[in-house]
Amino acid sequence: MSSYLDPVEHSLASKGVRFANFLIDYILLLVLMFILGALLVVFGMESSLTIFDVPFVGNLVGILIYFVYIFAQEAAFKGRSLGKFITGTQAVMLEDGNPPTLNAVFIRSISRCVPFEVFSFFGTTGWHDAWSKTRVVNKKEFEQNRQKFNAIDQIGANS
Repeated sequence: MSSYLDPVEHSLASKGVRFANFLIDYILLLVLMFILGALLVVFGMESSLTIFDVPFVGNLVGILIYFVYIFAQEAAFKGRSLGKFITGTQAVMLEDGNPPTLNAVFIRSISRCVPFEVFSFFGTTGWHDAWSKTRVVNKKEFEQNRQKFNAIDQIGANS
């Protein structure tokens, strides 16, 4: 439940920063896929790239690669991807501001595979945030707000 003392809600990353996260991660994924493709060619395994010539199968493989790319990063780096490191943001649990659980990271990652999910940001919250009960925050701002709001909660607690 959100309150006026909620460090998550007071530290949300802007839609512009969120879009930058998407662009950075997508470009880095394309670079990694290009390198993988080049390595396959160098090692004489270019025939494995023909899977992308079959439209439906190629799309499914692309979606799977994107899922693994995002899931692995956010699971390993506690709610951060390379794009989030660059922009200074992090996904956190809406409820308590902790790093996302593995289940939440899975839901965030699989939600991104839903067609038109990227357009869900024209609303207030993207589907992968809403469905996983997470939010993306400015990491430094969030840590400062969390410290301030926790200090406020402690006033009178020692009485």
